[in-house]
Amino acid sequence: VLLDRLERWTALKQEKQAAILRLKAIISRMVNKVEEMMDIASGLNYSLPPSAPLAPTIVHHETTQNAVTVTWSPPPGPLLHRIRYYVVTRQWVILYYL
Repeated sequence: VLLDRLERWTALKQEKQAAILRLKAIISRMVNKVEEMMDIASGLNYSLPPSAPLAPTIVHHETTQNAVTVTWSPPPGPLLHRIRYYVVTRQWVILYYL
């Protein structure tokens, strides 16, 4: 009788420990989600990247065959983040004359 009670008690204790571990995992995931949502909500205005600059203007008196000077104004509105760089690429255009 005592051996049977000891086996049942051990099984119940193991089930309890497994249930506690499952609950801890669920709670941990929920806490991570809540923290993530709070970070998003509190930093929403500050985590958005700056918008694109205004359309570029080509400075014609400084244009050569291999170089061009391009100017543009920063994006309108308040700058919550400092713009660190712009990416300027060269696009080749092939003209066909008929």
